[in-house]
Amino acid sequence: RNIIAHMAIAGDSTLADLAKKLHISIPTVTKLVEELLAENIIADRGKIETSGGRRPNVYGLTNSAIYFAGIEVSRDQIVLVITDLQNNIIQSERKSDFALDDTDECLETICSTIENFLAGSGIDRTKLLGIGVCMAGRVNPKTGRSYKYFTHKEQSLSEIMEKRFGHRVLIENDTRARCYGEYVKGCTGQEKNIIYLNLGRGVAIGIIIDGKLYYGRSGFAGEFGHVIVERDGRECGCGRKGCLETYVSATGIKRTAFELMAKMSAPSKLRDIAFGDFDASMISAAAEQGDPIALEAFRFTGEMLGRALADVVTVTSPEAIFLFGGLSKAGKLIFEPTQWYMEENMLFVFKNKVKLLPSGIQGKNAAILGASALIWQEAAK
Repeated sequence: RNIIAHMAIAGDSTLADLAKKLHISIPTVTKLVEELLAENIIADRGKIETSGGRRPNVYGLTNSAIYFAGIEVSRDQIVLVITDLQNNIIQSERKSDFALDDTDECLETICSTIENFLAGSGIDRTKLLGIGVCMAGRVNPKTGRSYKYFTHKEQSLSEIMEKRFGHRVLIENDTRARCYGEYVKGCTGQEKNIIYLNLGRGVAIGIIIDGKLYYGRSGFAGEFGHVIVERDGRECGCGRKGCLETYVSATGIKRTAFELMAKMSAPSKLRDIAFGDFDASMISAAAEQGDPIALEAFRFTGEMLGRALADVVTVTSPEAIFLFGGLSKAGKLIFEPTQWYMEENMLFVFKNKVKLLPSGIQGKNAAILGASALIWQEAAK
């Protein structure tokens, strides 16, 4: 396991490399490598050039050497994948008849769903290096706890699952998992410092600095949605007023549209929709047809988001900012005003140096790919 974990991070290695890094003798590492060769877990890449003396053989992992499980537990479904060393999806499954709740019954549903998925995946469980589970809400991967769900348990969520499955389990926040999924499988290119912004029911960011996720002291860094942008502004679920997510989330733009309809006399199809039936996609559809209320709602939302991102850039100086989540699907309706107001409010030294981009991972696989990649990283420590 130590040899596999080392190669997963360091790449191809010689026997001397392995012996030095893992603090084991050459005869022992030779014996272990021979066993791994016989099991087709590693492959002999041939001899490498050296400055003198005998040329050593170099060894590397095969794609089928190790696997990782990534699980996304969202409010209304569970998505499960098995990935290989290259983060390719080998098996996948989706449980749609699910509702996340802070109960023992819900936890049992989650655990049994994962258990059944692993049992039916057909992979050799001895090659499964770990399980990454991402969830909504405040999560601290160091403690293995969710601070929103299953908080009544004495054991941490990761401890409960590790005992149940017999594998290492990493619990992670869904936005940070998506951020890491974007980093390892998206379109980040050579960027090592990125911000990943999730515009869903709430607003949160994942921060990658020098290729590593940033957690902060508490483990909760990234609560971008609860930055105050308007003193005595809209009431937020956190108990305060004027939080960013009350303006730029899917629910925030809905509130903006209704406020605009009360202030503006312009005709709008949105006036015919009851508040309970209203959602962000309807505002987007109306804006595409030139509806003045809908267009102004997006302009205002982009202004609030752009101003806030200008401050984030001043503090973190990222190379790129990626937008994900329901509101980002509006495309240029949200990207264009956000980009304009971000540049307009940017400190001069940062102007035109930060890319604002859509997610490079299409569909809903970013979080689970990130979760599996994070357990890969954790297992190799």
